Amino acid sequence: MNIEFYLVLFDTGIRAPTELINVRVSDLFNDCKELNIREEISKTFGRRIKLMMCSDMLKDYIKRKGLSFNDQLFDIRHATVNMYLKRLGEKVLETKIVQQGRNTLI
Repeated sequence: MNIEFYLVLFDTGIRAPTELINVRVSDLFNDCKELNIREEISKTFGRRIKLMMCSDMLKDYIKRKGLSFNDQLFDIRHATVNMYLKRLGEKVLETKIVQQGRNTLI
């Protein structure tokens, strides 16, 4: 997975995977310095988030990928997002995450 994916998660605190996979290029404002989370994709309410770290990287990413105004920012499935986050968690925590009734660390 590309660094932009993780940086957007970190910079915004956006809910993954539900809100993240529904973000479109059209949701970025002010030269990619703000992200609008639309009411219809939000779990709670719509909001606008200032991007402090990833705006320049996002501009380059959109240009490099050739994304248009209505394209999804990250064309990825729920299960794939969860898999990437699980792998990242295992790497950071240096432990294996397994499911035993509930998710537990061993």
